[in-house]
Amino acid sequence: MARTKYGPRKTWDENYASLVAYHEQNGHFIFSREGEHKKLGKWLVNQRSNLKKEGLNEIDAARKHKLEQLGIVFGKVKATWDDRINEWKDLQATHGPINGTESFCSDSLKKWAYNTRWEHRTTKEGRKGQGRNLNEERRAQLKEIGFDLDFGVGGGRGGGALDDMTQSALLAVLGTSKELSDVTKGEIYELLSIKVDEAYNALYSASRQADTEFRENLSMNHNDAREKRNE
Repeated sequence: MARTKYGPRKTWDENYASLVAYHEQNGHFIFSREGEHKKLGKWLVNQRSNLKKEGLNEIDAARKHKLEQLGIVFGKVKATWDDRINEWKDLQATHGPINGTESFCSDSLKKWAYNTRWEHRTTKEGRKGQGRNLNEERRAQLKEIGFDLDFGVGGGRGGGALDDMTQSALLAVLGTSKELSDVTKGEIYELLSIKVDEAYNALYSASRQADTEFRENLSMNHNDAREKRNE
């Protein structure tokens, strides 16, 4: 085994053996950004990039053939629904319950989680043509892996699921008597925009008042000082 300044480096055959073992254990080639298999995932990315080129030498051509026999596809591959489910499971096995917005989640997994929640949201709102990809079988899969379809406000990106106290506070700020689940994103943005404008106007008025009072006090101090000099 070769060594680098960062420690021992596996040979190609050692990495290939690790890849075979990983596939036998997990049944896929999805790797998270963190965890014990992070380096193996980076190695596979490099192999897909380096070995997809034309005019490979005999050694590289043999290596590419071995990977293809294992099921590795070279070039762009569109991840399937099951690929994302497996990626989610792997991350939860390492990190515990997740929501799909954490820094260790891949960008593609974050996008998948967002789109899945958005489709669920629009289906609840009864939008025509929505929900065709989120059938009962897939909903059952999501429930099995602990995927929260209602995570965040309106199923949106970022933020945690809101508890009752936080929901009540948000509704109070928005000034609406609706339940949070019945408030659309457009209404939230509109109500928040109104509240921001009101807050800005109040702050501007307070600032003007404070400036006026400061100038008046400054003028009074100047007058007092002038009177003392004239005494």
